[in-house]
Amino acid sequence: LPEDQLSELRDFFSEVDANSDNELCFEEILDCCEGFNLSRREVEQLLVQMDLNGDGRIQYTEFVAALFDWKTIRTMPQWEHWLAEAFASLGAADEGSIDEAEVKFLLEQNSHERKPFKEAMRQIDTNHDGKISFAEFSSMVDSGEMELELFSSRVDESI
Repeated sequence: LPEDQLSELRDFFSEVDANSDNELCFEEILDCCEGFNLSRREVEQLLVQMDLNGDGRIQYTEFVAALFDWKTIRTMPQWEHWLAEAFASLGAADEGSIDEAEVKFLLEQNSHERKPFKEAMRQIDTNHDGKISFAEFSSMVDSGEMELELFSSRVDESI
C-alpha cells in the first residue's frame, strides 16, 4: 500500500486503541463499531475473523490485513514477489514445497482454524503428493479462502 494509506491506517488504529497498548481488545473494537448497526455478537464474530493468531486481540498487522482490498493488492506488480516471500516463510525455502508436517504444524498454531488438517490438505494439495507446491499455494490464496466473510447470514452461530 502507498505510504499515505498505511499512515492513515496507523492513525486510525491508534485512535481505536484507547489504552495505547498496540492491540485492540473486544471493547475497543465494539466502541469502534458503534453506529454501524452491528450487534455485540456480530462484533465478536468480526474479532474472531480478524484475529489471525487466535490470541483474542487484534495487532496492527491483523488490522491492516483485514482492511486490505485484496483484489487490488493482487493486481500490483509486487504481488508475485510477496506471494513467493510468504510461501518461503512457511517453510518452503529449502525444498520448494511445504510438506504435510509443516502444514499440520501451521494449522495447529492457528487454534481458531476450524478446518480439520486432512480436509485442508485435500483441498490445497491438488496433485495429492503430500506437499504444497508454490502453484498450489498460489491457487489457494487466489481462491479467496483467506478473505474475511461478509456476514452474509449476519451471524454465524457455529462460532
